[in-house]
Amino acid sequence: MCIRDSLYIDDAGRFKELPLNERASRMAQKDIRGDAFVLSNHDDPALEDWGRVDCPLERFESILANPKQATPLDTSNQAAMAAASAAREYDTKIVTAEEAEEAMKSKADGNTAFGNQDYKKAAEMYELALTKLMARTDLLENGPELETARIACFSNQSPVSYTHLRAHETPEHLVCRLLLEKKKTLR
Repeated sequence: MCIRDSLYIDDAGRFKELPLNERASRMAQKDIRGDAFVLSNHDDPALEDWGRVDCPLERFESILANPKQATPLDTSNQAAMAAASAAREYDTKIVTAEEAEEAMKSKADGNTAFGNQDYKKAAEMYELALTKLMARTDLLENGPELETARIACFSNQSPVSYTHLRAHETPEHLVCRLLLEKKKTLR
């Protein structure tokens, strides 16, 4: 369960020439005019569970003293919008036990392929595992293990050997690598 705090304001306060609300301005980190109120709620979109939570004076004072940094969303930035959409989707989906089992098998198959130096197959298996794990795993008994597997699959998604990298080295890369090696030996 996630506790969230929301600051509700009169969004036309500036146009109505309402007085500055110093406490709300401090919390929002921008000028807020007129009345405002704080609502604390628990929100779990995956379980479709929402409810109000008491916001005692101590919590309000804590929010006032340590306001959360606002992260504005640039709606003209397609990558930022896609990331925000993916995050919302991630929060609302739950990994099933069957998907978790399939993901762990795919990860194990990826590890085997990697051990056999079949890097293309390994990357495919890690990608398959990731498609199953890109949702909430915290509601499953083995949630921490699944989260660790997800991170490992991200890390191993495109494994390549040093020999493979050298095989695709361009003349520009070679010059750069040789200059770096020369710089190391001069030290």
